[in-house]
Amino acid sequence: MNFLKMDGPVMNFLRTITNFLILQLLFLLCCIPVITIGAALSAKYHVAMKLVKDEGEGVVKSFFAAFKSNFKDATPVWITQFIIYILIYIDWAWMLEQGIRLIPIPYLIAMIVITCVANFVGMVIFPMISRFEMTKTKLYKGTVTFVFTHFFQLLGIFLLNLAAIVACIWYIQWLPLIAAVAVVAVTFFLATTLNKEFDKVEQKYREEHPEEFAQDEEEGFKFRGELEEESYSALDSSYAASRKELGELAKASAIMDAEPKEKKPVDGKKKNKVTAYYEEERSKLKEMTGKQKWQYFVDYYLAMVIVTLLLIGGLAWYIRDVVKDKLNVFTGGLVNCTMTEEGHEYATQGFLDWAEYSKSHTATVGSTTMSFDSAEEYYNGMMNMAVNAEVTAGVYNFFLMDEESMQIYKNEEIFTPLEDLGDISMIPKEYLVYDDSNKAIAVELDEEHKEKLGFPKNAEIYLGFIFSSDITVNAKYFEYLYH
Repeated sequence: MNFLKMDGPVMNFLRTITNFLILQLLFLLCCIPVITIGAALSAKYHVAMKLVKDEGEGVVKSFFAAFKSNFKDATPVWITQFIIYILIYIDWAWMLEQGIRLIPIPYLIAMIVITCVANFVGMVIFPMISRFEMTKTKLYKGTVTFVFTHFFQLLGIFLLNLAAIVACIWYIQWLPLIAAVAVVAVTFFLATTLNKEFDKVEQKYREEHPEEFAQDEEEGFKFRGELEEESYSALDSSYAASRKELGELAKASAIMDAEPKEKKPVDGKKKNKVTAYYEEERSKLKEMTGKQKWQYFVDYYLAMVIVTLLLIGGLAWYIRDVVKDKLNVFTGGLVNCTMTEEGHEYATQGFLDWAEYSKSHTATVGSTTMSFDSAEEYYNGMMNMAVNAEVTAGVYNFFLMDEESMQIYKNEEIFTPLEDLGDISMIPKEYLVYDDSNKAIAVELDEEHKEKLGFPKNAEIYLGFIFSSDITVNAKYFEYLYH
């Protein structure tokens, strides 16, 4: 059971992952008031930079102590950054409303550069507040200098973050898991990069100002914006006390660091490693007080328990998702239209009964209804990105949509030609929608089908089957409706 040793690589890895997840939860909690986001960012990277260097103890206490210490310096900076982000957002919204193609190339390039620099400044300035003490002028000057001298490193981390966002949109059902992994990865890589460069700055300052570093280094330096010596030592006093008691007990009983003595089995049989490990742990706990047992659990087992629960939860979620997806025969999307309950019953259960699927199978239409007032709103709201991701991933089998939506999707090239699904000769040509290659890609519902599917008689509703979905199921559904 060597892989379970407290100082082993497995336990260190589990502790690191757990600490970063706890850190992110604390950060999100402190972001709720919005105005405190700056202090939360500073506290987050104060702790993260210590975690990657395996320094400090107690994520929760360290976070809130750093949050309090950096609040005064970080809040005005955050307000300034927030205003800059709003102005950039307004500018991009205006450009999208006007149409990107109509924007002069130099202006567009300038906006892209400004947006990147503003984001990179936000990535660096709050970690810098948590590490150094300086005036606001020097802070911004140092941050901008750092951004331009480490532009490509920050760009790589930014692209990693962007890839995570795309993955969250693409696999929306796995959003929490992807977000958790991405947040840990981005925070870890950024903290590692910043630590490496900040250490160089610190070392240079040490050489130029040795008198400022004459105090005991183990207590921390106020120069880097860390806590005062008294606050820092009090930060984990209860933790340190428990560790001290635990260490004394371990030293006295020689059970923490020494190899366990091999015990002769009572029944003459050699005990397996699991049984021996269990008895060893049990003997340790017997000699501890309640406080020491809790501290031992936190140090030794908490990370493993949390990560194990997350893995079990993720696996259960995956199995549920796979089973649910396997039993779901099809999913239809409603775009700018709604159907009655009777129509939904005909579109789903009616098809399952007609096709003789078992009772365990399901079908869905309109679980996520999309709506927009115009093509401009559709593209400016970037709904096309989400829809294209879902279409490519095969989330939908077909769309039922109004006329304006049909005109938009007609140009998106997302529909399967109806000829590939079955005979369309019985459908009047005036009800068919053709693409530029003169292939029928959608059909307008007639009065009979609108009534069956629960749409108003005066509505113009179109049906189109998505190219990335199961063509066998789509062909069967087309047969159900038109044969």
